[in-house]
Amino acid sequence: MTPPFQPSDPDFARRVRASFVRQRVMTTIGAEMTQVAPGAVEIAMPYRADLAQQHGFLHAGVLTTMMAIRDRGNVRD
Repeated sequence: MTPPFQPSDPDFARRVRASFVRQRVMTTIGAEMTQVAPGAVEIAMPYRADLAQQHGFLHAGVLTTMMAIRDRGNVRD
């Protein structure tokens, strides 16, 4: 069994949350970070019709923007 992931920085959650807040597009689309854990984050966003494509589904560009935050390259000091 693989041991649970342990971050090298014990203050990682604060740094991840601070990085998220600095990315203003997340505020623009209404996304918020609801959970930070070693190796995972949870980001929630309410449905908004103004961010939907012509068939009423959330636009893929908005979803991709929200998901890009999980990339390590986007979460830095």
